[in-house]
Parts: sequence; structure tokens; C-alpha cells
Amino acid sequence: MEILCGAALPGGLFLWTGFDYRGEETPFTFPAISTQYGVLDTCGFPKDCASYLKAWWTEESVLFLSPHWNWKGKEGKNILVKAYGNCDGVELFLNDKSLGKQTMLPNAHLEWQVPYAPGILLARDTTVEKKS
Repeated sequence: MEILCGAALPGGLFLWTGFDYRGEETPFTFPAISTQYGVLDTCGFPKDCASYLKAWWTEESVLFLSPHWNWKGKEGKNILVKAYGNCDGVELFLNDKSLGKQTMLPNAHLEWQVPYAPGILLARDTTVEKKS
């Protein structure tokens, strides 16, 4: 992906399938009935990678956290949290306590290992507005 973005005239990005579809149980096997590689699920809802790509290819502000934060029974276990965005940096909070700030490189994502605790997981864009 970095090669694509560094090219003088990038033409875009090809994805084998935009939608998950029934028929090929890739990457799983029976009893799965559909592929899992689409940007949209079989109902047309955007998957996590849709936000990742949107951050790359749009001027609209994007900041998206993954995965969900409902892990009953996993209290205290580390959960890999990813932030996709096109901001300069992100600060992650769990129940109003900062878990740290990280700088977002262009066309990248950020990761935190967060011990699960019930509550609110929140990401804040730390981009400082540039005055002209």
C-alpha cells in the first residue's frame, strides 16, 4: 500500500470483491457459506476496512475504532484496539482515563493493547487546527 501512495500517478486500488458473497467459504471451510474478504458484508454494511480505506481516499475527517467494546467475561484480558483515521494523532481513553497519545502516519493505523474493562472506549483526534 505504501508503494501505491508513493507513486507519482496512483490509479486507485483494486479489491477482488467489494461485497462478501455466498458460495466460496474463504478463508474458512464448511460449515461457512460465504467469503469474508469484502469491504461490505453480505447486507451491504461497511466493515472495519471500509473506514481504513475511507481515511486514505477522502478529505472528510475519519476516526474509527475497532473492535466493539462489549467483551463480557474477558475482564482484565488484553484486547487489540485499532484506530483508523486521517488525523495527525489520536488519544485513546477508557472510562475517561487516557491510555496515551500516538502520532498517525499517513495511510497507516494505530494500535493499543487495552486490558478490557466495561465502560466507554473513546478516541480523540489530537490534530491541532492550523491557522492560515
